[in-house]
Amino acid sequence: MGILPDPRMRQSAPGTSYAQPCALLTEILGMDNADDFRDAMSADYGTRSKTGALFTEILGMVSVIEHTRSHVPQWMRATKLMRLSTICFSPGSPSVGAQVQKAAGHNLVPVTLELGGKNPVMVSPHADITRAATRIATSRMINGGQVCTCPDDVFVPDKHIDAFVDVARETLRGMFPTIVSNDDYCSCVNDANFDRVLGLTEDARANGATVEVVAPAGESLPDRETRKIAPTIVLDIDEHMKIANEEKFDPVLAVRPYSVLTDVIDHLNQRAAPLVAYWYGPENDEFRRFVRSTCSGMGA
Repeated sequence: MGILPDPRMRQSAPGTSYAQPCALLTEILGMDNADDFRDAMSADYGTRSKTGALFTEILGMVSVIEHTRSHVPQWMRATKLMRLSTICFSPGSPSVGAQVQKAAGHNLVPVTLELGGKNPVMVSPHADITRAATRIATSRMINGGQVCTCPDDVFVPDKHIDAFVDVARETLRGMFPTIVSNDDYCSCVNDANFDRVLGLTEDARANGATVEVVAPAGESLPDRETRKIAPTIVLDIDEHMKIANEEKFDPVLAVRPYSVLTDVIDHLNQRAAPLVAYWYGPENDEFRRFVRSTCSGMGA
């Protein structure tokens, strides 16, 4: 689209704020109403990251809007009504997918389901723990953890658990010095998900898990009015807890220790295949064994 070569982008001085390139991009594209679009989405959805909404929901939709405008006359022509040939459901939990397939079955409509289990993250004993913890904590918070490819369960070598959690905690604190009044901190999508997430962490705490809420000092969280839940790290998880068996879709990072790779492989193979399985560490024999021995939509 010719955005980045614009001379005004090249003239940005070192140290300029992140908001300035965002404003400049909207100026270059002539999107004078970008802030209005973002405010409308927030009114409908809850607080969205202003920067994230700009790049994913607004700039990302420019080509889609142009394509739609150019094809509207063709799409609006009168045509013979055709029977629905197939339904694609993506993404969703197996329980919701079962409901979709059951409803479609009454009309003999084929269904393609893109489901997924909990996206695991495997941290190798040879990984750079600081780098891994920083990146994993950061990626967990994309859209408030409400992305189908967000890391879910993080498997960390026993000897590195404390170091991993320390770095993850400091990363989250640095990312969000404020939350309740922070326009770049994403809310839960609705009240039902807000309550579901709190239910998962409370169930974990009641059953012996260690639940650490990484909230800014002086802020009362969770906040029901804004549907904001602070980043949370959960340790000491066992298989009887709901959080061990449900996709979370939240700002909660589950950290689980392991001693040998076989234990993680066996654990993953007893569960639904995830959309993504992540590996942090060198591409060594252990990496190749992990890829060969587990099933997922893709490895990263």
